[in-house]
Amino acid sequence: MKDTSGLLNFFEKIQYNYGKDTVHYLEVLDYKTFDFFPEMAMFSLSYIVHKTFRRNSTTPSYFDNAICFYFKNVVQEPDPISNTRTEKPVVHIFPYSATRISNFKKGEKVQVLCVIIRIPYLQALLGTEAEDFNFLLNNYHHFLIEEILTDDIVRLVTEIIYPKRQEVLTDFNDRIVSLQLIFSLFKSLSKRDQIKFQKLNEGDIISIYKVKERLIHDLSQPVTVEELSKIAGMNINKMRKLFIQIFGMGIYDYFQKHRMLEAAKMLKNQKISVSEVGYLLGFENLSHFTRMFERYIGMKPKAYSMLN
Repeated sequence: MKDTSGLLNFFEKIQYNYGKDTVHYLEVLDYKTFDFFPEMAMFSLSYIVHKTFRRNSTTPSYFDNAICFYFKNVVQEPDPISNTRTEKPVVHIFPYSATRISNFKKGEKVQVLCVIIRIPYLQALLGTEAEDFNFLLNNYHHFLIEEILTDDIVRLVTEIIYPKRQEVLTDFNDRIVSLQLIFSLFKSLSKRDQIKFQKLNEGDIISIYKVKERLIHDLSQPVTVEELSKIAGMNINKMRKLFIQIFGMGIYDYFQKHRMLEAAKMLKNQKISVSEVGYLLGFENLSHFTRMFERYIGMKPKAYSMLN
């Protein structure tokens, strides 16, 4: 890990993206860059927001035709700093050159890892399988993809941000781990159906994220598509298409997937019975809960609970 001239100095980047006054709004805790030019670059940073604000986020022109793989708050540790909060983790993919609105909330502690890879290099890495990812590689307009966090992603991001001491070949090791991280992400992306992407505007993204937040607000109570359509302010057909485009699965599957991930977390961390977990998540029929858990997690809940 080294701070190189290949990437902008962090404070210069902040000023470039958000305005010179912005540096007074953020307290930077840690910043590292990983220079793998000309094919890819990576940086990690953590900061605390001292004032709520939003800015258009743009990127330097010297790293064009690239995709950004963005991991926010993936590694969460007990925070000794009072009066800060850590938002839920997210994994996003978007064109690195896209202009987007970034929101900063006062009191939020943020940890970010960004891996930026040029599209021709990605295509070369994927080889003959690159065609399977045309939905990602051939979309030069504004798009946003969100992936569900996996244990592999958490492990690899942790290894990058908090590496074990490496006596030799540190740059080589950093590059290999970063590629392992992208490989893990592409394994998840490979499960997506091939769909025709629509160009997204900021309003579309905001609307679909309102739908997402309403869906996962209460995992014990499903929401009707009619209610979600009103929340999004768009017709049901458009809402469904954009939701699949961003999240890679339909609204019902997304709700059930997160429902079962929450069930797995409860079984792992709270040491409560399978029937209690099913009841807390709104299932009146234990057999139905068991079938859903096995479908989305890959094993029966009782067997899963015994792994811990």
